[in-house]
Parts: sequence; structure tokens; C-alpha cells
Amino acid sequence: MCHCPLQQHHWCACMHMNKIRAGAELPTCLPKFFTLCTGLDAWHLAAAEQLISASKSVVIAAALLHNRVTIGQAVAAARVEEDFQLEDWGMVEAGHDLDIADMQTRMGAPTVFIKLLAMP
Repeated sequence: MCHCPLQQHHWCACMHMNKIRAGAELPTCLPKFFTLCTGLDAWHLAAAEQLISASKSVVIAAALLHNRVTIGQAVAAARVEEDFQLEDWGMVEAGHDLDIADMQTRMGAPTVFIKLLAMP
């Protein structure tokens, strides 16, 4: 379930795009994850691994892999919890801003790589 406006705006949108319902049980999610992974060649699987690692989310990575969200939308979805905390506690300069830039780079590079693979 999406409990806060940030989750509703970013996270739930990614889940809907991937046809995953909130609170889905592990037996429901594992076959979808297996199908996602077995349908990828080695290059796309390497990009998926990087996207999952950077976003800490299979759902967000799948949305990027299938070109359903932009890099900016994916970064925003991956940062929902941190952004929620920033509203109360504020941003640490040379800390949070560098984390955002790092995540944009770590999620942008594999996404661009996937798009380059699709070029003739």
C-alpha cells in the first residue's frame, strides 16, 4: 500500500506500470521476477543488475528496462523514503546532493546502455 503522497506519486506508479499490486506475496512475485530475468540476454541482465543495485528495487529497475519511466522518475521513486526524511530534517550539503547525483549516474548509465543496444 502507498501510505504517503510521495509513495503514491512515485512508487505506486512504478508498481502499476509493472502490473504488481502492493503487498503482493513472495510466491506471486518470484515467478514474475524469474520471467523478467530469463527473458534478458547477458547485456540486458548486466544492466538490470546495475539498475537493481542502484535503485534497490526490482520494480523500479523493470520500469526502466521496459522504458516505462524516465531516469528522473526512477530516481525520484528510488528516493521516496529519503526525500520523506528530508522534508522533516533538511538536506545536508555535500551529502544528500552528492547521493542524488551518484544515483542519477548509476541509474542513467545502464539505461543509456540499454537504449544503445537497441540501435541498429
